[in-house]
Amino acid sequence: YKNSHLNNEIQNFIDSNVVFPSIILDTIAIKVKKIINLGTMMQHVDGKNYIPQNFYASTKSAFEMICNYFIKKNEYMKFYNLKFYESFSKRGSNFGITMTDGEKKRAEPATFLDVVEFRDAALLSFVTSAIIVPAYDEVKREFGIIRAEYMLLLSLSHFPVLTAQDISRLTGRPRNSISRGVHRMLKEGFIERAPDPDDGRQAKLTITATGRELHKKIAYYVKSRQDQVLSVLQPDEREILVQLLRKTALYSTTL
Repeated sequence: YKNSHLNNEIQNFIDSNVVFPSIILDTIAIKVKKIINLGTMMQHVDGKNYIPQNFYASTKSAFEMICNYFIKKNEYMKFYNLKFYESFSKRGSNFGITMTDGEKKRAEPATFLDVVEFRDAALLSFVTSAIIVPAYDEVKREFGIIRAEYMLLLSLSHFPVLTAQDISRLTGRPRNSISRGVHRMLKEGFIERAPDPDDGRQAKLTITATGRELHKKIAYYVKSRQDQVLSVLQPDEREILVQLLRKTALYSTTL
């Protein structure tokens, strides 16, 4: 990217931003259904559809017009523009992106979840994050407890005696994060530890009355957020979702 240009740079801009990508696009157009093009918001001064700030930006917009030709030619092709708000440099400039498709739509989660290669995993992750991240942020603010620490209280509130390895297996959390949580929860008096008579390398963990009360409070935060996110579903839809997720979750433990 260059904000200004010299006469002898014009051909280079055209070659790199128009000619070369046009040749590539013409070569792959019949084989590829989705095309992602990088552009810059310098193509849209004051937010206008086409008012380039400089010659470089005008060549980027010229290629977008060429892409429209291919879209018309191939109705099955999807074309997406990633637009950088600000160029990135070694000085550490901040930058952001927006995305438009062939119909000039701004990027939204729905668009991303349609085009991402691992759609199903992305959907699961998106919904989980919508529940877990705000809930645990609130829990951390209110109680000073992080997720791995709460996994101890959650597990021990339902199974009276467990090892750290058991909890890692039940929750899918890394063993090292659970081990760190054990030390904190012991110090705070939320759990207790005793030697395992059958295995000297392990310790038996139990939850205290204080820990159980804290679990109830935290569970309320998480469940409230869960119900808020899933409120879009009808009761029968939610039951189907639970069945499918449970089936998938149990199968994943065998892999």
